Amino acid sequence: SHKLTVEDPVTLEYITRYIASLKQKYTQSNGRRPFGISCLIGGFDYDGQPHLFQTEPSGIYYEWKANATGRSAKTVREFLEKNYTADEVANEKGAV
Repeated sequence: SHKLTVEDPVTLEYITRYIASLKQKYTQSNGRRPFGISCLIGGFDYDGQPHLFQTEPSGIYYEWKANATGRSAKTVREFLEKNYTADEVANEKGAV
């Protein structure tokens, strides 16, 4: 539907924004259970630039160079901070 309207494929940020708004809608809807999860959504732009987005149960979303979520997220984040630089994850070769 998006491609028919805009004539371009959707971007990763568009998909993330849609998921975040859906999660936010369920948070405020009466009689519906909110989504109680954070999601990491990763992919590449048309020019090969990697993007990593995180959505929260409240509907907020963030863009990161690198991140982790879940039980061992703190340990994984510390590993990423020690072993990767922003330049290394700024292209397709450095993406994990």
